[in-house]
Amino acid sequence: MTVPRADPRPAGGASVVMATYNRRDLLPEVLDPILADPAATEVVVVVDGCDDGSFELLGEIASRDPRVRTHYVSNGGAARALLAGARMARGEVIVILDDDEIVAPGAITGHLRHHRAGDDLVVVGYVEMSFPPSRRPGDFSRYLYARQYARDCAAWEADPSRILSNLWGGFISMRRSNYIQVMESAHDFVDGYHYDLDFGARCIELGLQARFDPSLRALHLYERGSAAYLRDARGSGRNRILIHRAHPAVLAPVDPTFVDRGLPPVGRAALAAIMRLPFLFGALRAATVVAGQLHLWRIEDRGAGLMWAVEQKRGALEAAAPAAAGTRGV
Repeated sequence: MTVPRADPRPAGGASVVMATYNRRDLLPEVLDPILADPAATEVVVVVDGCDDGSFELLGEIASRDPRVRTHYVSNGGAARALLAGARMARGEVIVILDDDEIVAPGAITGHLRHHRAGDDLVVVGYVEMSFPPSRRPGDFSRYLYARQYARDCAAWEADPSRILSNLWGGFISMRRSNYIQVMESAHDFVDGYHYDLDFGARCIELGLQARFDPSLRALHLYERGSAAYLRDARGSGRNRILIHRAHPAVLAPVDPTFVDRGLPPVGRAALAAIMRLPFLFGALRAATVVAGQLHLWRIEDRGAGLMWAVEQKRGALEAAAPAAAGTRGV
């Protein structure tokens, strides 16, 4: 007699929720492996105000597979789009996935398995960076991000209490009701770079716990040019100040000097010089480009890291300035 295996999934399976913006050509590649996982009982894709044909393509896919549900919202950023998707979702558990990530076989099922343990759990999967066969000049951000992510993953494994206070979003799961409660507690979304850090802080405030499972994998089809990298850096500095200011009970206060403290002494001196003499930034950027063209990868990475620090410091100073002005006016 064959004993049937118990279904490891909570009743109803999972709703995969995704916000998408200008990724029409990537959507079939992203959706196919999700739909191949039997735990994905629906996939809610929210088009965040773009007109690249994504909404029309998703309608065609939905006509072939009714598990795909799509919704169009005015452009307001990923946080607002994901909240709209969570409100539409019907599953007890939702899996949040970025629109440029390819899930590994069984990863959605694996997320669901964790949620048998409790209602107040945020499960964080591992997002592996995609790398080209050989490094290309100007592609430094891929390598720098991957190294930082590896360091943070190691910190999560050593101390799980640090997961939510330094959250990388992109492949997480939780009870749908908890997600909506976390997001609806926000009066103002901190969108753009580090919006996942803001989300993690809100989870802590509501008493949620996190678990990192590196066996739940997704491949990040990452592409970022130098201009976008510098915008990320500026947004990182600005939003880190705003997020820490918004969550003083769970995140220690920071000021713009956090950028300096993250650098070695030589880097701090170089940062100070460029902040005093902004024209030096152009020379740094040119030198970084030349290093990449000559395949001097270590020098390219150091130049790119310093460019990040400069733009991050500028963003942090911008965010800190209104608070300082308000203090002087009291």
